[in-house]
Amino acid sequence: MDVCPECVKKEFAAAPDAGADDRIAHTEEYRRAARRQRERAARMQRDLQDDVLFNVSGKLRCAIGVTIFLVCMYLFMLGDNPTYSTPISRLDLDSQRFISVGLCWVAAGLIFFSFKRHKLLVSIVGIVMMGLGWYAPEIWHYKSVDPLPDETPKAEQKAQIEQPESPPTSKPGSVMTPDDLAVFYESRSKTPHMAHYAVYMDQQNSASRAIIRDALTRLLQAEYTRAYTRNQGALFVVTNARGELRNISRMLSRFGRVSYAKPEEGHYEVRFMPDHANMVCRYGSDVLANPHNPAFVQANLSEITCFDPLRVRTAAQILKNADVAALRKDIHATLLRVLREPWQNEDDTHRSLIEALIVYAPAGDKATIDYCLDYFQNCRARRQPTSAAVMQLLIKEVPDEMVAPVVEMWAANPVAWNGILSSLGEKAEEEIIKLLSHTDKLQLINTILDYLGEFGTAKAVPAVQKLLQHPDSIISHSAKNTLDILMQRQ
Repeated sequence: MDVCPECVKKEFAAAPDAGADDRIAHTEEYRRAARRQRERAARMQRDLQDDVLFNVSGKLRCAIGVTIFLVCMYLFMLGDNPTYSTPISRLDLDSQRFISVGLCWVAAGLIFFSFKRHKLLVSIVGIVMMGLGWYAPEIWHYKSVDPLPDETPKAEQKAQIEQPESPPTSKPGSVMTPDDLAVFYESRSKTPHMAHYAVYMDQQNSASRAIIRDALTRLLQAEYTRAYTRNQGALFVVTNARGELRNISRMLSRFGRVSYAKPEEGHYEVRFMPDHANMVCRYGSDVLANPHNPAFVQANLSEITCFDPLRVRTAAQILKNADVAALRKDIHATLLRVLREPWQNEDDTHRSLIEALIVYAPAGDKATIDYCLDYFQNCRARRQPTSAAVMQLLIKEVPDEMVAPVVEMWAANPVAWNGILSSLGEKAEEEIIKLLSHTDKLQLINTILDYLGEFGTAKAVPAVQKLLQHPDSIISHSAKNTLDILMQRQ
């Protein structure tokens, strides 16, 4: 077969061209792959540099966030300690929560943006911090006040008052014989219209016997109480109590366990427990008198709940003078519970408790105002001096109710009550004008004119004008000066 030379040349000429195209295509593909590889390497290098920078700043942000959170928690722990007083601990709960939430949210934000990786972990940590920010003001709040043994919810107290008392379910029987109770029956026969109680307590020494005797007289509002030694204990005969009192067993349980009760006859027997009755002070004087001691508040509240009026009075005065910032709600609640007892016959102790309550009561507290009103009325009925702190509180909170009694006491002793009357200001003007028209005491009239010259209004002008013709020249001259002042004031 003959081969055409021209055809062979054309075939060989075309072959190199085809190989060149393949080489060009392979070269372009290689260049593209190399370019992508270089770009990937450059991008990885940039990411590595950014990650290093982020790690450094992230660790710093994390450290700052953790520090803010720990400082926030420490401030609330510190403020709840009776030893210290911080500006935050003096704020109300809402303000404290606002500060805590703000600080914890800042800390959580710093931690959340600290790392690019582990987002789930830092998110959980941030959420926990934000939650703790809300509850931090209450987490470390502890109750250091031992409630009174007779503390009962109000609803339960009401039910106990309305229902007659039932004796304890488990009672082994009385250890007192009719012969032992002869003195009790004799006292009851002398005054059958009065209430009488026989309370036997075992394991009594002379010191405890004296304190319990006075405590029973006060708690049962009796005329007096006598103690008789019986069976290694003491029989307390409470004489002439004011009316029938119910739930005596609950009150006596503060001294120990009531082992026998016969309410219809007023006969009770108690297994005395000195520690339970708080008969002996459990704290030293260095704790009771030092406001910087961590147990200061707890120690004095323990003293306030005892039966010895001297210890109660001393603890109340110490708390009043200290005016501590920590545990104020607990102090206020304990003072209210103690004041439920009849302290009217213990003048000094009653006044100390009321004055301490005023220091720790929130503004406008109704219970505090009621106790102060009762104390004021009791002092007024017994014609005894009234606490200046009580008068200031009542004039501030209920001035209208204080006008008439203050003017009455001021009329009896203008020098002593002048400052209290001035606190009422023009609120007492009407009562003063009435007093002016019903008195003929020259010294009192002259004092009334001085008051009207300072606080009087147009209402006092007619009453003062009547005194211009008074036969006493001093009164008429004072009336003219007072009238000039009133006219100028108009």
